[in-house]
Amino acid sequence: MDRRLKHLLVRYPVLGRLGRSVKYRVFSRVRPCSMEDPTLHDADPVLLDTGLLAKIPLVGIVKDQDPLPYYTKYERFCQANRLPYRFVDIHSSRWMEEIRDCDCLVWRPMECPWDLYELKRKFFFISEKVNIPTFPSFRDAMIYGDKDLQSKFLQHRGFLFPKTFMTHDFQEAMEWAETAHFPQVHKIFPSSSSQGVAVIADKKKARSLIKRAFGPGLRTCWPGNNLKNSLFFQEFIPHTGFDLRITVADDDHIFGYYRIPPKRDFRASGLSPTIKKSLPAEPIHIARALKKELDSVILSVDFLQSARDKKFYVTEFSPLIKVITCEQLHVNGQPGRYSYDPVTKKLTFHKGRFWLQELSLRNFLLKNFMKEQM
Repeated sequence: MDRRLKHLLVRYPVLGRLGRSVKYRVFSRVRPCSMEDPTLHDADPVLLDTGLLAKIPLVGIVKDQDPLPYYTKYERFCQANRLPYRFVDIHSSRWMEEIRDCDCLVWRPMECPWDLYELKRKFFFISEKVNIPTFPSFRDAMIYGDKDLQSKFLQHRGFLFPKTFMTHDFQEAMEWAETAHFPQVHKIFPSSSSQGVAVIADKKKARSLIKRAFGPGLRTCWPGNNLKNSLFFQEFIPHTGFDLRITVADDDHIFGYYRIPPKRDFRASGLSPTIKKSLPAEPIHIARALKKELDSVILSVDFLQSARDKKFYVTEFSPLIKVITCEQLHVNGQPGRYSYDPVTKKLTFHKGRFWLQELSLRNFLLKNFMKEQM
């Protein structure tokens, strides 16, 4: 997508709503996903020592509808490692029969509300009754895209994040607006690429927003989906001109890049230009610690660096992000990864190209099927 168009989508949310309305009304699950992926073999295959596994699992793979799909990477990983796999039609009425013979299930949903609703319902049943491992896990599926649950988890675990106010109570919201310090950042979720994110300058605008939220509801970028009786505000943190995404697959595969917002726009987002260069150590260690707390197979963590105290604040995290390239980190112009040595506590750069999906599937299988003595 052209950079100028990306900036327009970020700056004018109505354009994003229009684009998504067309995409999800007309094409979602109607237009078949292209099997042609010219970038698929740009990275070396990720290999798995199957001797470490207690059993060779049959991997169930759900075909996602992204133009650059995840499932082709999962399929390539299974083929490279001679693992049995089958495609699962999770959306059909026969979905229970579809997964019956599978030893695990891998499903990358789209970020739209209806896909997340379906994912959470079916993963709940799988975790309770079928008892096969899923990626993402049911725990990760519940927290995926839910900014309120994420903020509660970060607060409970003591991670640094913007002060947050979330309520489903009209009277409490109106009382909060009278005493809150403005500006505040209002967010609608699920969302991506800064859509549904706006700065509320004063309590007058906050009160107006609250009345709409508890009245007809707030428009979102998702067709047919208004957000009603729910409000999410975060303190406005002036940042140092970028947002930083760190992705940790394991201590041998750490990636990241900077995202630069358009001029005079407070939002750094997935639609913003990226800069790939060496990363600071502090947010890497925070992301490693958060991944350990969540017990996730892989985790991407978004940070803002405050212009006031220069500290890194976690703004969001996800076990699934949009991946369009196998080069998620550059140092001195070279693609690669960082590895962390727990003995020396040093980060070392290594050249290479990697699909995060393949690294995720390898870690997922090792976590769930590794021999006990290992």
